[in-house]
This record gives sequence, structure tokens and C-alpha cells, in this order.
Amino acid sequence: MIRNECSFYSKVLGEPVKVLVLLPIGSGYAIRQSSSLDEVYAQKTYPVLYLFHCANGCAEDWLYRTDTEAYAEEAGIALAIPDLHDSFGVDMAHGGKYGTFLSEELPRFLHHVFPISEARAETAAAGCSMGGYTAAYHGLIHPERFSLIGVLSGALQGDIIHAWLTENGIADDLNWKNIFGEARTQHEDTDVFRKIDPDAEYKPEFLVFCGEDETCNVEMNQRFHKKLKEAGYEASFAGGHGEHGWTYWDGCIHQVIERFAERIREDEED
Repeated sequence: MIRNECSFYSKVLGEPVKVLVLLPIGSGYAIRQSSSLDEVYAQKTYPVLYLFHCANGCAEDWLYRTDTEAYAEEAGIALAIPDLHDSFGVDMAHGGKYGTFLSEELPRFLHHVFPISEARAETAAAGCSMGGYTAAYHGLIHPERFSLIGVLSGALQGDIIHAWLTENGIADDLNWKNIFGEARTQHEDTDVFRKIDPDAEYKPEFLVFCGEDETCNVEMNQRFHKKLKEAGYEASFAGGHGEHGWTYWDGCIHQVIERFAERIREDEED
């Protein structure tokens, strides 16, 4: 994979932002097996998976804590991994407009600079914990853009998470008020449960994961999956043994990438 660490000034956020872009131009072995330079550097666009990190994390976590890069290279899929800070990928009540940045500015930047496909069939999003919410939210507000969404231990309901942390004497260092406003949790505009539309023209496939050894996230992810199914979305839920962390998410993202690659092959055969 060719790694690109991009820092550019965001007009929406009014500050520099960072995004990692990985392109599967070809491994050393693949290049050695190519018949010519024309074959190696043929003009093409690549399917892209937008990846969102968890709270208190950063874009590099996906590369240093999982084998996501290897999975994507094998599948021939590009990765776009922005730094979200602790924004949940929404237009914050008191902070940056990360929702607008992710939905309007980042795709334009990527398509302008990199050979990344704009086709819905070749665009997916996934994330873990906070990033799982981000992927679900953007997949539901812009279903015309994404064919597949991966929700890994999604932090889908802030009030439940905050209550659980408080009850168990764990410090909650997220400023929910800055993110979602006075209610300190997802509201009408940011509640992914309310964004599920039975009458939507486009309905991405959802892969929802949450390990059996998780704490407060299991039930909300199960309910999210159930509501998706009831609304006519193609959706699956996988549990299995696993805690809220990167060891579990590594296996999950492998499944997301494999399913995304499978969908791309199916689309090419039709």
C-alpha cells in the first residue's frame, strides 16, 4: 500500500486537518509479476473504505493496532482515515462542524487529489465505538453514497454510555454537552435510530458487531440491528467473545473488508 499522510486546511472547520489515505497501487510482488510499466501504472480508480476511530483515539490507531492495511491491500481497496478528535463525526453543538466536513468537504478533497472511486457500489464506511456511530450516522443520512456500513461496537446512545460509566465509578472524559448540546446525548438530528428510514430509496447493507464481553454497548447495537431489519435493510449482527478493544475489532474489520470486496465482485458480474 502507498501511504499518504495529508494535512490540509479545511474551509468547513476553519483549521488544518489530517487524513491518512492508503492506496493499493501494488505490492512489490505484484509489481515484479507485472508485464510492463503500463500495467503497473495503468490509470484506474480504487474502491474506498472510509474508516473512523474511537474516542480518545486517532487515525493511526487503525494501522498500528490492527492488520487493516494488509486486509485492504489484499482486497485492492483504498482506505481514507480522518482524524475526528472526539467529535462523533457530527456538527458539534459547541465545536467544529465535523458532520459537514465528512459529508461535503472530505470526499471532494479526496476525489480531487486521489484516484478514488465515486461510485456508490465502490464506497463503504466503518468505525469502532465512537467511529461506529459515525459510520452509521453518515450511512443513514447519505445512503446514496454508501453500499456497505460496518458498525463495530457502536457508541450509539451517549446517555446510556454516560450513565453506565458513572454507575461504575469510571471517569467519563467526553464532553457530551459540547458534542450534542444541553441534552448531552444524541437528539433528533443525530439519533441514528431515528435516521433509519423504511421508505429510503437507497439502503446500504449494515454489518453490526458487538462482543459478548462488552459492557453497555451490546443491547444498543442489538436494538439497532433489529430496527434496521424491521425497516427492510440488509443487516447482520455478529457477537462472539470479545471485549471493547482492538483485538476484537481487528477480526471485525477483516470481515467488513471481505464483504465489501465480495459486493464489488458481485456488482462487476451483474
